[in-house]
Amino acid sequence: MTTPKLITRRISPKNISLLDAVADIEPGAISLHATDLDEAGRERVARFLMEHGELLRILKLRPRQGDYLRADLRGVDFAVHCPHLQTLDVQRVVFNDSVFAHPALRDLKLVESKYVGGPQIVIGATAPLRKVEFEECHVKADVLTIAPESPLKVFRYSLDEDYAEECPDRFDVLGAGLETIAINACWTYTVTTSPAARRRNWKWTFRAGQYGSVTHIDRYTNSSTGAEEEAVHHYGTRED
Repeated sequence: MTTPKLITRRISPKNISLLDAVADIEPGAISLHATDLDEAGRERVARFLMEHGELLRILKLRPRQGDYLRADLRGVDFAVHCPHLQTLDVQRVVFNDSVFAHPALRDLKLVESKYVGGPQIVIGATAPLRKVEFEECHVKADVLTIAPESPLKVFRYSLDEDYAEECPDRFDVLGAGLETIAINACWTYTVTTSPAARRRNWKWTFRAGQYGSVTHIDRYTNSSTGAEEEAVHHYGTRED
């Protein structure tokens, strides 16, 4: 199956009616950039995703400056409604866990957004995600796991004190293909790294800011015995 020619649509409240012009567009052909969204615009985009999301390959959403309300996308199952989506880059939305189990999504960036889903988030082998970034997001979860078989290469999570309302209590960073790991969250959390992650990552960054702390469970292979062992570190700021 050939990849359709990319059609870029730049949407704002002034021309949001362009969302109705979808005749003869192939699935996975649209790169949608929606900016300066007001309340009506947020609702219209959410409806478009549920009605015509199969047309999207790229989705970028930005709110109106000074508007701190979030677009409610909790009713959008991105895997079902937008099966051809490869890039999702959104600011100030409410989202669910479908973004972590998407059959085509490769690049995911969430800014000032809120997660509404189960207490366990897993980025596994079924998702082709290569890059995941959280910036100032509210993510209420017990654990966020990057499974050993995940193809993820870049994982960044940042949360400063102005947004520190919710954050995973534990990060299990086990992906064998990871090349960049950076967690900078003003929170008290635990991060576990595996021997596979250690072999690929010569440098990683874990920070907690002035109001948090990190417990780092560093699992490694003993070079003398071949056995897996672990070292536990407690700190507020760490770079290895």
